[in-house]
Order: sequence, then C-alpha cells, then structure tokens
Amino acid sequence: MQTRENTTSDLIYKELKEAIFSEQLLHGNRLVETSIAQNHKVNKIHVSYALQKLATEGLVEYKPRRGYFVKGMDTSDFLEIVKIREILELELVRSFFKYAKDEDFKEAANLTKRKLVFLENRMFGDADLETEHVFALVQSVSRLRHVPKLHAQHQKYLMSIVKNDFYVAETPEVTINTTEMLLEGLQKQDLELCLAWVEVRHDNLVKTRYNNFGVNPSNDLEQAEIEHPEHDLTE
Repeated sequence: MQTRENTTSDLIYKELKEAIFSEQLLHGNRLVETSIAQNHKVNKIHVSYALQKLATEGLVEYKPRRGYFVKGMDTSDFLEIVKIREILELELVRSFFKYAKDEDFKEAANLTKRKLVFLENRMFGDADLETEHVFALVQSVSRLRHVPKLHAQHQKYLMSIVKNDFYVAETPEVTINTTEMLLEGLQKQDLELCLAWVEVRHDNLVKTRYNNFGVNPSNDLEQAEIEHPEHDLTE
C-alpha cells in the first residue's frame, strides 16, 4: 500500500525530473530543500526523499555542506532514452501485427494519411497529434500491459528534450518521407517495413540532433552503449 509520504515524494520527484528534462532547471542550479518544501506546502522530508531518488539517477548531485545541485542531461542520457523508445516501439509494432485485424490496419493507415496532410500544410502540432493517435491504436490492439506505460513515459521525457536545445526540427520533407514509409507498411500489412520505419525515424532523430551541433554521433553512441548496456525487456 502506498503511503501519503511516498505519494507526496513521488509527485515532487516527477515534477523536478520533468523540469530538468525540459530545462526549466539547468545544470548547476541549486535545489534548496526548504524553498521547495515551502512552495509545495509539505514537510522537508518529502523533498529530501525526492532529491535522493533523483541523485540515484544521476540527475542531481549532493555536495556536502552545500546541498543538491542539478546535473541535467548529457548526450549519453539522450541516446539512451532514444534507444529505449526505439526498443519499446519495435515491440509494440510486432504485437500490433500479431493481433490486429484488417479494420485496425485501415484505421491506422487513415490516421497516417491525416498526418501527411497536416505535414504538407506545415501543421506540425496536428501532425504530432496524429502520431499519438496511431500509437494509441497500436497500444490498444497489442496485448502488452507494461510496454505501453514505459513507452508513454520515455516519449514524454524525449519530447521534453527535443523541444529544447537537443533538437532542431528536421525538415518536413524528411518527416513526410518516413511517414509515407509507415503508410505503405500499414497498407501492405508489411511488418518488416513498419519495423524499418521505427528504426529510420529514431536514426533521423539522432542524426538531426548531431548535424545541428556538428558532432559525429558514432563516438557518443559507442560510449553510451558502454555506459548503458542493453537490458532484456520481458513482458
């Protein structure tokens, strides 16, 4: 049973974590426990629990006699989140193909067509919503219980990052090309093509991020794989 203390600490932890990912809190910012507790109108112990949890994840660090400071996200963190999302989406697509009926493929294709129309008219916010609708359908058809929750969590983290200095939006033409690839895969009910779409869209995200900053992604990717070895995901 979850206690009120745990619930309060978790809420503060999630709020601070999202603020770090979205860069509302920047590297080097001091996190004053008393101030955070006063803002949330809670006992300081709840804030301490939240900060300790963030410290175990490497997002903040404790300096003796000085307190907690934001460490923030680095390149390996970004690459790890991208890789996790890719693995989860590949699993979702496989499960969708296993259980989907013809009408499910038709609905997914229609949503993807709507996304293309929005992209062609530079209505990027609406296009993003259609992507969310596609994955909502994929998740509802799949019989996975935990993967959709993990995917939603890492998608939220990733979108917080890419809306800031980690990412400058790729050209609409690139997104249109990858979306057309997905549409073809859904219309043909071609699993391999849809799996390739997942991989291509994640590769484009990484390449775009590095192209904008003039960095070779291969070195950082290799380092991230050393620091964060892949784990087997079981349902």
